Amino acid sequence: MASDKVQQLQLLQHNIQNINAQQQLLYNQALELESAVRELGISKKAYKIIGSLMIEDAPEKIIQELNNKLEMVNLRLKSFNESEEKLKKNIDLLQKDVIKELKVK
Repeated sequence: MASDKVQQLQLLQHNIQNINAQQQLLYNQALELESAVRELGISKKAYKIIGSLMIEDAPEKIIQELNNKLEMVNLRLKSFNESEEKLKKNIDLLQKDVIKELKVK
């Protein structure tokens, strides 16, 4: 019984590692988007890449697009943070169960 719970613990810890990696990627993406929005705020010209073309566009329009992307990234980060918290609680409970079972034996 304890060995099954240990395997569950390992799986949950692996899931947390995956979530942390994805969080880091999203965090970096958010920093890049925020930096781009700051730079566009002081620019008179702006370009965006569509496929293999670079097209001039209004900085305000690109800022709005980047802010929309940033909002989505932040929502995903929030979701990952909530998932991480749930996993941590599950890990904590499972660890306590395993410790109890090992003490009884």
